[in-house]
Amino acid sequence: MRLAITVKVFYHPDQLLYDPKNEMTSRGARHYPERPERVTRILESLKSGGLEIEKVQETLDSSLLLEVHSNEYIEFLTSLPPVVDEQVPSIFNLRGKSLDKPKLEKLSLMAKLGIYFFDIGTPISPHLYKSAVAAASTSHRLAVHLLENDQGVALCRPPGHHAMRDMGGGYCFLNNVAVCAVSLLKSVSKVAILDLDYHHGNGTQELFYQRSDVYYVSIHGDPTHNFPYYWGYEDEQGQGNGLGYTKNFPLAKSSGEQEYLKKLNEALLALDSYSPDVLLISLGLDTLGSDGLFGLNLTEESFNKMGVMIKQFGFKKLGVILEGGYNLDAIGSAFLKFIQAFTE
Repeated sequence: MRLAITVKVFYHPDQLLYDPKNEMTSRGARHYPERPERVTRILESLKSGGLEIEKVQETLDSSLLLEVHSNEYIEFLTSLPPVVDEQVPSIFNLRGKSLDKPKLEKLSLMAKLGIYFFDIGTPISPHLYKSAVAAASTSHRLAVHLLENDQGVALCRPPGHHAMRDMGGGYCFLNNVAVCAVSLLKSVSKVAILDLDYHHGNGTQELFYQRSDVYYVSIHGDPTHNFPYYWGYEDEQGQGNGLGYTKNFPLAKSSGEQEYLKKLNEALLALDSYSPDVLLISLGLDTLGSDGLFGLNLTEESFNKMGVMIKQFGFKKLGVILEGGYNLDAIGSAFLKFIQAFTE
């Protein structure tokens, strides 16, 4: 069935270039799950549903990236050669020892990986930066679109919500939803981010933790037992000017649709009180019970119910940005069912 109202979907073909083969875990190596096919499968499903697809052509200016990430981190990413051996850190600068720029520049690549990444599951690989910038460019294109339109979708891959100001990790290099939010804030006063990935978006939370012009709300697996472990607890509510503008809803892995929708309603009530000019949704499909790697007890139909609930709140403008989700046989259908809620 084709949709009654179309929503424009943006993606950049260069996102598909980054394609590492292995992920290191605490139990050894496995095939890297954050694959280019995640985007192509969702695209196929959205096309079959009648959505309008636009290939993003432009490349984001690095000045906007520097409003989100530190200059040192961006310099590190841009210094990586286009073709580089697949590698992960073997040692970390755990206590944050400060090094002056001459020393930092002389460090080996392995040493730098331990400074600019917080896990061993996010390998550098050929075309990493090109694909990461393509994803960020897609989120920026969504921001431009939302200034003139009510709804839009950015298929961003690699995902972004774990990317911190000066570190990558969790399959993320550049924080796509933050790029979108910062771009929007040049023209609007308040942006809200609703993070519906299975994992807490520690990077997004960090970036806006002391700001009141972005309200960050996340529903995610309990960090006591789930990546990223050290962020995402209920008592994390912001600092300084941002106090009260972060809200976390951790859920037990056994949680099903009923528990999830209850928390989603609580989250939406908080966001409605904030009355944002734009609501951005970091949408992960890894809450599916069929995800295989992670997952709550949600079905593809659960995603339609989530979308219906969000639509009923009547936010002024709505943008959806892809985060995680690794079951290639289910993510396309789940994503389409979510978007259908806003278009039928």
